[in-house]
Amino acid sequence: MDYFAFDELVLSVKPYFPEDDVSDIVVIGYKALGAVELEKELTGETDSLKTLAALSESRRGTVIAAFISENGASAAVAHKGRLYDISDCSFGKAGRLKVFRHGRSRFGLLVDSDALNAHMWEKLRGWCDFVISVALKVDEDFAERVGALSAAALLPVLCTDGENTFCTLPRVKNTGYGG
Repeated sequence: MDYFAFDELVLSVKPYFPEDDVSDIVVIGYKALGAVELEKELTGETDSLKTLAALSESRRGTVIAAFISENGASAAVAHKGRLYDISDCSFGKAGRLKVFRHGRSRFGLLVDSDALNAHMWEKLRGWCDFVISVALKVDEDFAERVGALSAAALLPVLCTDGENTFCTLPRVKNTGYGG
């Protein structure tokens, strides 16, 4: 199978949840998939999400890929060969939360400006062990604001745009702002 070239960040959750059978979550930034037309994906004209599911199967784990859809900033979650969910930025809308189980841990997914919404963080508290956030642009201001919300909610976060990464999980090296 031919995989696209992508900027990946592998977050190992083994040190935090040693009883987990699955050890990796791969987070892929916006450069990899770029714009994805969901209708073309459904009709089979394009196969970016199918390739994403195949990548999760080959890694035997979870892959989260950020992309641009008709709805704006979005993220797809695939696990062990299956596409589980597509999440859009919901800031200003109904604000549905996405929490996924990964082994014995649970993580919340925030897309783009959702990570700047204190209400979303408060709603996630108690439902997950950490948060993964994909944003269109992680700059110093964004990292500072997300870091403050993460600390206030007592939830570690890994936030990336594919080039800059902000992380409050211990033992994970920052590749951009915040560390």
